[in-house]
Amino acid sequence: MESTRTRPRGFALPIAVFALGIIGVLVTGGFFLARQETRVGVAARQSSTAFYLAELGVSNTLDAWDAPTYSGIATGDSIMRSDTVAVGTADVTVTRLSDWLFFVDSESTVTRGGPLLNGASRRVGTLAKVRTLDIRPPAALTTVNGLRLGGSSVVVGQDSIPPAWGTGYCDPSDLTDKPGVLIDDMRNIRTSGTRYDVSGRPPYDADPSLNSDALLTFGDLGWSDLVALANKRIPSGASITQTSPDSTLTSDGYVCRTSQLLNWGDTENPGGVCGNYFPVIYAEGDLGIQSNKSGQGILLVEGDLK
Repeated sequence: MESTRTRPRGFALPIAVFALGIIGVLVTGGFFLARQETRVGVAARQSSTAFYLAELGVSNTLDAWDAPTYSGIATGDSIMRSDTVAVGTADVTVTRLSDWLFFVDSESTVTRGGPLLNGASRRVGTLAKVRTLDIRPPAALTTVNGLRLGGSSVVVGQDSIPPAWGTGYCDPSDLTDKPGVLIDDMRNIRTSGTRYDVSGRPPYDADPSLNSDALLTFGDLGWSDLVALANKRIPSGASITQTSPDSTLTSDGYVCRTSQLLNWGDTENPGGVCGNYFPVIYAEGDLGIQSNKSGQGILLVEGDLK
């Protein structure tokens, strides 16, 4: 009688194939999770970059506020501008809501990282209220305690429109003559020589109620408030020999170089690129000025002005 042996079937190959399949799933899942984590991290970074870029657009707009341009916007209308940096672009829209209220809307787009990583966008808006200075000087020159006049200094209290301006910039009916010099006590005035000239209505006037505090208050602002607004600072003891408007040529034409220390606007050409530039200049101590040029804006002197 013959017997037939049945060989046992093997399980090694199916188990190996199954194990390889499990390992493949785990590797694929791990790769997917790692890639997702990378994408989440990149997205978070790009989102933060977009947010700060949008804030940069708002900040730059407020820092370089173009008063003549924005004041010319009709209520409800808008003007657009943009800031482009290495990581992307911020498109800013300035909308006038009322006489003194503006809405600054900045939308950013990140371009850093190539076509697979760019495109992150954020939008930031802020309300900006224009604060005007109610400065109404009672005279061409108002001072207390002591005043020395001499040399070729000229003080003019008569209100007039500069010849180059014409009536297109000022209303002749608004002209008001003021005293040339207003001081607390006329006995505090010292003069030397005969070349100086003081004119006004009247040339000299006295107000015993004047004091130092009155000279440091400008509407609802004080001296420290104006100093905080200064965009030009001059060291103590400096001597200014010449001020002059300055411009530079760009792809958009000539623009006023406001960064120049001695650029104090253009009083003789209101239609020029520096005609609407009125800087706030702060001298940290004594200041001497000897110049045949002029300037416009606000000059703050912490010490003596010579």
